[in-house]
Amino acid sequence: MHVGMSSIFQGFGGPLSDTDVWQADLRLADLAEPLGYDSIWSVEHHFTNYTMCPDVLQFLTYMAGHIV
Repeated sequence: MHVGMSSIFQGFGGPLSDTDVWQADLRLADLAEPLGYDSIWSVEHHFTNYTMCPDVLQFLTYMAGHIV
């Protein structure tokens, strides 16, 4: 079975700043491989506050080359 996780970077105006939300999701994405996930997914939504990841390809290439 293939199991992946999704990074969505959602803040929705809660108590965390945009920077805090971004850093928290990056920390979670860093845990994907050590926790045994097979992949990381992300979403891209323009012109809404649904997600703060404007370029999924850039995020995923960063994660692919990122050494924990």
